[in-house]
Amino acid sequence: PTTMIFEDNENYENIENNQVSTSYTKVINGLIYYTQYGNYYKLPNQDGGNIICTIHYAGCGPTTSAMIIASYIDKSITPEKIVDYFAKNGYYAGCSGTSIYDNKTVIEAFGVKTSADVMSFSLEESDKIIPLIKNYLKAGWKFFALANFKENGGGHFFWIVDIDDNGNIWAYD
Repeated sequence: PTTMIFEDNENYENIENNQVSTSYTKVINGLIYYTQYGNYYKLPNQDGGNIICTIHYAGCGPTTSAMIIASYIDKSITPEKIVDYFAKNGYYAGCSGTSIYDNKTVIEAFGVKTSADVMSFSLEESDKIIPLIKNYLKAGWKFFALANFKENGGGHFFWIVDIDDNGNIWAYD
């Protein structure tokens, strides 16, 4: 997976007891969770085809970015607002998804502190990277992760929030 780490700063607003505006939202352990499914907001079809793109189809990046920003910065942020932000600022969000670098830039633009670099693990076994990720988690960082399923692309973004003592990865997906 390719990951971007960002600081889980206790100075960010705690929104656990506040209402969030969208019906597909949950607050779990004080963090905002959005489901990518059931959300049919249309993405621009910049691929030249006839596919109707939606957040449901290719919006895991904006959904993950929205969860992080809504959890730590502004609870009114939704996946739709992140897609609009992508479009207004010249970042691609369409049938082919989004890039980790554009998501990093967008997350930073909303005020979330991220790592200077994006970490990449190419076909590494989980027992090699889990200890590294756990060390970052213990130090207060969280992971915006991209798991690649195909050699030529085709992955999925999600947010790693914890790894338990048994090596189970807890993620908002």
